[in-house]
Amino acid sequence: MSYHIIVNKNQNVTYGQLLKNRFVRDDVCISRKVEAAAIVVGYSKFYLHNESSRGVALTVNDEVYDVELNICASAADYMLAAKLALAIAEINNATISPEFDDELSLDEFEARYDARWAHSSRLNGADSLKFLLQESDEVKLPGCVRPFYFGNYVLDKISQDQPNEEQFADRVIDEIKNIQFIEHTVEGLEVPTLIDGSFPEGVQTVQVILPEYRLLLQKSDWVILKVGSEILKVDREQFMRHPSLELTRLDESQYVLQPIEMKLYLEIVKHFSLLESPPDEVMPVGQKLIETNVQTTAANGKWWQFWKQ
Repeated sequence: MSYHIIVNKNQNVTYGQLLKNRFVRDDVCISRKVEAAAIVVGYSKFYLHNESSRGVALTVNDEVYDVELNICASAADYMLAAKLALAIAEINNATISPEFDDELSLDEFEARYDARWAHSSRLNGADSLKFLLQESDEVKLPGCVRPFYFGNYVLDKISQDQPNEEQFADRVIDEIKNIQFIEHTVEGLEVPTLIDGSFPEGVQTVQVILPEYRLLLQKSDWVILKVGSEILKVDREQFMRHPSLELTRLDESQYVLQPIEMKLYLEIVKHFSLLESPPDEVMPVGQKLIETNVQTTAANGKWWQFWKQ
């Protein structure tokens, strides 16, 4: 369920060369920090703020540059993929080989893979999501910023008026885009970093929940509640069933968690920890070391730095 545009690798390309090329818009983003002088190697994901849904993957090996798109990529993603392919081909003095098409020169490719192609291509494969639900309760679609989880909740939400193929695809794409850039549309929303922690149960994903902040509750195995010097690990599904929480559903597995007042937070901690009396101190938000035996593979080993930089 992917589409590839291949460019032969005649030479290395730096991120600076690629992003400054005449074919590439000056507002293109990359999903990780890179240096302009760094050579494009391995895997990178490119996207456009507020326009991309899945983004555009670029994989580089010794022989080719592989520009990849996935189902429910937006029209902007398809157009970005075409422009990246053109830029790489120009820098490499190479031809372009789109999937299901002949090898093309730059001029031939630019004429054929234009805005009309991008607009129609956004429909590719979107309908297959319905069939995938016959095998699984949800389908994870990695987005340009974060995952989107398609399932019966989203299907029912966007299908109430029996949309046609084009309407269905556009609605799924819009739902994905909403999740990608939600911190810019929901006032005061914080997005804690998900952490892979090593527990007796094995390596599992956790998210830290602190009081008085509106949070994106992402899909994880556990949530971590912090009280004084103590850390409480709670099963995410059990945590979500607590009747005092205010949750706004976004997709099959992700929610906006409304701020939990301090008093209620302590009561929730008491509920899950079975403490005889709630503690009276909660550490404020900040990049402070939380003393714990939990080991993680988080970047730089600083797993307590869970707020997005």
